Amino acid sequence: MDNRQAVAEYEGWKSRTVHFANRVRERRADLEHRVRLLKQNHAFNEIQTMLRTLARAVADHRHAIRNGDREETIADRMLWVRLDLLPHGTVAENGLVVDQEPTARSDENA
Repeated sequence: MDNRQAVAEYEGWKSRTVHFANRVRERRADLEHRVRLLKQNHAFNEIQTMLRTLARAVADHRHAIRNGDREETIADRMLWVRLDLLPHGTVAENGLVVDQEPTARSDENA
């Protein structure tokens, strides 16, 4: 094998190796991106569940006060005004409405 042939083989190997390394880096970046998305979706779902639980508690509290079980306070009224000012109303998205009575609400996990 002469020197030119050895150099040509080396350059071919080097080109294939660089191409392979680039593909591995691209695939790794894609996988890292997907893992980040999965983690974000998981965190979003956890936060959404906590917010729904909180909205359910506020709705139950509001319903109890409106039924005369408790007396309405200034803090209650301030909370309800803040909820009514939310961009999507009183948590009306996804079938959960704070103003509904506890027995009339649909189960948000269904």
